[in-house]
Amino acid sequence: GGLWKHTPASAKAIIKEGKVTGLKITHAGSGYLSPPTVMIAGHAEVKVQATLEFSQDFSRNGSIKSLTIVE
Repeated sequence: GGLWKHTPASAKAIIKEGKVTGLKITHAGSGYLSPPTVMIAGHAEVKVQATLEFSQDFSRNGSIKSLTIVE
């Protein structure tokens, strides 16, 4: 079998009083084989863990299921 098409994911940081308090996935993307490295512009100190979702729907397979800020 071949690899499925990759579509980049995107998210927006929720910032309160200068601190990142959460993340909102704006597009889950698809085609990820392993969780991508997530970086937040201007907040290099924030570490984020991405969780993937796999399904039989190839248009959504390997999409971002959740983003969690790692304390």
